[in-house]
Amino acid sequence: MKMKNNIKLGIITTIGFLLMTANIKAQNITSSSWTEWLTMKQANCIQRAKVSLKLAGIKVTESQNWYVVGKALNHYVRIKCIADANTTSMVNVNATRMLVDVEVGGPNSNASSLDNLRNCIKEFMLTGVSNCWQTGAGPGKFLPIAWTDTPQTLKLWGGNGQIYIFYCPPNGQIRPVWGSVTYTHNSSICTAAVHASRITRGGGGNVRIQMDSGPRFFNGVKRAGITSQEYRGAVRAFGFMDPPLSVNAPVVTIYGKTWNETESGWTGVWTRVGFTNVFSALWTRGSQQVKALLTIQISGNNVNIERRDSASSGWICNYTGTLSADRKNVSGTYSCTKIQGAGTYGPAPWQATINR
Repeated sequence: MKMKNNIKLGIITTIGFLLMTANIKAQNITSSSWTEWLTMKQANCIQRAKVSLKLAGIKVTESQNWYVVGKALNHYVRIKCIADANTTSMVNVNATRMLVDVEVGGPNSNASSLDNLRNCIKEFMLTGVSNCWQTGAGPGKFLPIAWTDTPQTLKLWGGNGQIYIFYCPPNGQIRPVWGSVTYTHNSSICTAAVHASRITRGGGGNVRIQMDSGPRFFNGVKRAGITSQEYRGAVRAFGFMDPPLSVNAPVVTIYGKTWNETESGWTGVWTRVGFTNVFSALWTRGSQQVKALLTIQISGNNVNIERRDSASSGWICNYTGTLSADRKNVSGTYSCTKIQGAGTYGPAPWQATINR
């Protein structure tokens, strides 16, 4: 009896394996594969896999806690995030080592297109960024989002510098936003894009955002008919960048690493915080020192800067300027107002050299 049960079990197992193999062959998920060790939580690996499929225009048809399957007209894709057996012995329990196995295939796909798709997915899985889906002029080349969508609702939990491009449909409904230049992670992306003069509510359009850890405060400003709200506290944040012109166009680091600046007898050094458009600034004049946090917005050749001094000095300043043709120098004027009590200064000239 035991032998018969074992034979039955073997037959069932074999049939199950054949059915699974037949399913894989029917989907032809064998044409192009890639494996790589990643250091991230398994849930984050799966989330990134889902986003990569959406960016590629491939519908997710099945998802488990360790793999994702997507299906499009000519492509089937399976992405597996398999935990390392030694994960439990790792010191950092928040950094799970994943073996990512990307398999792509399809009945009407040639090898070249499969390799291109696999490489695009690989790039996004490794870095959270891919020019494959983040360039172009039409909404079809970008992931459409609703005006209610925020980085929080879209679960964009990446580290500093992660970049995403979305398409905001026209005639959207204005939603709440907190901040200016840099916005909190629960702010409407499309509304913030209107507020930042990247798109209009009636026209919509493509927007490119960059995630960062956020400053300790977010200014509330009325702009483009929208009044953003002020928020104080360290939360995740995002700002806007110019989309690249083509697949091969590099992302230009327009903000640089440091700015050497002079104004009204003061000498300043502005140091970029991570990959954000937030800068930590220090000015000196003789034995005097002033510290402040800056949020810098560059659009074309126009530069706008919001400055908040430390509590001891208590000034809020706004800078406007124009980049030189080589984009290495900027000059303009600035004005300041006391946070508490009466006091204004400016407009006065300023200039800076950008070090990349």
